[in-house]
Order: sequence, then C-alpha cells, then structure tokens
Amino acid sequence: MKSIDFDLLNRMKLSANEFITAIESLDVGVDLNALDIIASDYLMVAIFFGNADTNLVNNELNVIDDIWRAFYEDRAPQVTTGDGHSLYRRLLKQFPDQRITVDQAPKTLHLLREYDKQHQTKLAEKSASLFVELANAVVAVDANEDMFEKVLKFSFEDILNA
Repeated sequence: MKSIDFDLLNRMKLSANEFITAIESLDVGVDLNALDIIASDYLMVAIFFGNADTNLVNNELNVIDDIWRAFYEDRAPQVTTGDGHSLYRRLLKQFPDQRITVDQAPKTLHLLREYDKQHQTKLAEKSASLFVELANAVVAVDANEDMFEKVLKFSFEDILNA
C-alpha cells in the first residue's frame, strides 16, 4: 500500500525538533506541548486533504497512520476508520485548539511566525513549505486529484503565505 515519501516524513520529524525548541522558548502565558501542537497540525492537514473528496482510501489512511507513528511511536493509536469526520473529531477531542480549516493556518505556523519576529529566523517559512508538501503528498497518494482538491490546495497555500 502506498503512503507518503519517507524522505518527507523524515524531514517533518527532523524539522519538528527545531520547531519544538523554538515554540517552547516562546513566552505566551501558557504551557505549550510543542510536540502535540506540531504533530496534531500535520495530522489535521493529512485528514483535511485526505477527506477532501469525502472518503479516506487506504493509502490516505496509511499517510495518517505513518504521521501518527512517526511522532508518537508506541503511543500512536491504530487508524482503522475511513471516516474522515470521525478521525477529525477524535483528533479535536485530543487536541481541541488544533482546528485546521480552509481559512485557518496551523497553530504551528502562528507560533513560529511569532518566534521568527523575535529572533529574525525563517522557521515559519520552513514550516509552511512542509505543510504544502504534505498537502500535495496526501492529495497525490490516491492518484486521483480532482478540481476541488486543486482549489483547496491553492487556498491552503494562500493562507500559509498570508
């Protein structure tokens, strides 16, 4: 069964280490679990784009499962349902502040933009690039990109670069 390129998954995981350090250094008035923020954002993007055509096929489920396992290893739940809405609700229950919609950028990106302002870095740009790559990979994994998915990707890229 097909999933995303392991090079992309490895780059997401390696970059997460850098992002975690940056996010956890921010003084935002609350304790942040940076790993949960980053991993749940990636999972939300995978579910969001995998479910764009209203059903998650096995390859898209594999992507979600691979992301979950890359970040949570033995603590990762088994992804067994093709119901994207159910997965989305399950993830929101676990991470209530991590909603991703067509007009809302991932929390990781917001936090890294704040970090970039304070430290003159480009971590948000790096993060946005990985989110775009992930969205493209999820849409491509079922080898059936339709017009709605193209428009959704375009809108998502627009939000990430705003």
